Amino acid sequence: MKQITLKLKDGSSVHVYTAGQRNRPALLFLHGLGSTGSSFFEVLEYLREDYQLILVDMPGHGFSTKLEGSINEYTGWLHEIVIELRMDSCHIIGHSIGGDLALAYCRTYPEAVQTVVLLDGGYMRGNALPDYSLAEELEVTDKHIRTYVFSSWLDYESKLKEAGFSNKRIELSKDTMMLEDGNVRLRVDHSTALSLVKAFYDEPSSDSLKDLTRPILLLRSTEPDMMNKIRRKECEYFSKYASLTVVDLHETGHDLYG
Repeated sequence: MKQITLKLKDGSSVHVYTAGQRNRPALLFLHGLGSTGSSFFEVLEYLREDYQLILVDMPGHGFSTKLEGSINEYTGWLHEIVIELRMDSCHIIGHSIGGDLALAYCRTYPEAVQTVVLLDGGYMRGNALPDYSLAEELEVTDKHIRTYVFSSWLDYESKLKEAGFSNKRIELSKDTMMLEDGNVRLRVDHSTALSLVKAFYDEPSSDSLKDLTRPILLLRSTEPDMMNKIRRKECEYFSKYASLTVVDLHETGHDLYG
């Protein structure tokens, strides 16, 4: 695994993990809110022999500079990364809000994308959830970032072991955390996280979906069961406008690849 830092034209920086084979098809991974590119490390073991692998720390996450912007600004940010890495085209894999960015990028720069894989992300609009407003989603996001805090690394490891995490997964997850003011907390910028939620809350809209020209595969979680009616409805809405293949991963929650 190699780590590189890209300097963008505006002076900001992007942290990227790379692995695999340089002359093979490129897979570009985008993680979810509050995570980092390192969350895909276990997945790489199955792919490194056949693909070039690029794992990006999203804006304001991990070791990437924060960015509060619009959808166009986020897609422009990603396109500059693609250009810097000299990728003619790639397959984009996005988890959660990383899936939203993957779709937006595919819509804006279709020539740079071959296919999109959504890991339980990108297809469900925030306004599809009954009685769940943007203000409430912002509040939930803010609360999670502020309260996902541990008194020490030992406390962090202990709590994750209690939750059933293996020692390997715990070690791999540490890049998503940082020690600050004596506590271990998420390595994420508050303002960027809230900006991302605002930008993609109403996505994917009918206008954005009809401009998608590449095939899209959705690997969809099935837990909790109470959400499946909404999941199916959102997929039906999506499929009216774009080419979508859905595969249900049974007995999985939102972090389905972990």
